Amino acid sequence: MFVSSGATVQVKQNSGKIGSWGDYYAKQAWKKPVAVLVDRGSASASEIFAAAIQDYQRGIIVGHQTYGKGTVQKLDDLSDGQIKLTESKFYRITGSGTQNKGVIPDIELPSSWDIETSGESSLYLSLPWDTIPPVRYRTFDIDEDILAAVKKSHLNRLNESPNMKYILNLRERYDLVKNKKELSLNIDISN
Repeated sequence: MFVSSGATVQVKQNSGKIGSWGDYYAKQAWKKPVAVLVDRGSASASEIFAAAIQDYQRGIIVGHQTYGKGTVQKLDDLSDGQIKLTESKFYRITGSGTQNKGVIPDIELPSSWDIETSGESSLYLSLPWDTIPPVRYRTFDIDEDILAAVKKSHLNRLNESPNMKYILNLRERYDLVKNKKELSLNIDISN
């Protein structure tokens, strides 16, 4: 719909076999500008979509670094319950994995909390980030001047917008409380 025909994602099986997935007969239906909004909760298929838009230079990604889920699991039945097994990993068309790193937005919005406390990289024994060979693909002609103007406007908004200042202030207070090592038990009850 957005990038016409070609690969959207690559998948590496646990056997080591690599294949690309996409629609090789698709026609581009939407030719207008595209912006994709993501946050730390964006995972799996939404990361594949955002990465493809970014890699094809079809639009811009706005928000926070995504979750970083670059694996495919399946459930196998046991005599008493189920077990979840990782059977493959998926990769961007550039060959870069999304595992642990996610998709880094072109325009990064401020967060009121530490996003590193969630996501695949915060999980115990998550699989590491890695790369595979890229597939052949052709990028769109994104106007670098427009992209630079959008980024400049965003930086101005960070400095001038009361809403952005509020979020940045929340983050400062979050960091102060998170890093606090002492709590005073002296309570003035005379008031």
